[in-house]
Amino acid sequence: MAIEIRQLLVKTNVVDGDERQPGMDFQESFDSVRKEILEECRKMMFEIIREERER
Repeated sequence: MAIEIRQLLVKTNVVDGDERQPGMDFQESFDSVRKEILEECRKMMFEIIREERER
């Protein structure tokens, strides 16, 4: 079964290195963004699969 991905929205904030949240290193920041992107992809995939089943 082919699944078409129609939209992927990536939200991010660009900040200078000094403006990062205190106590949050690069790896923690990267992991946080990665988890957010994966969660959005999961939601999108579940929605696409649900729409396909309704047809």
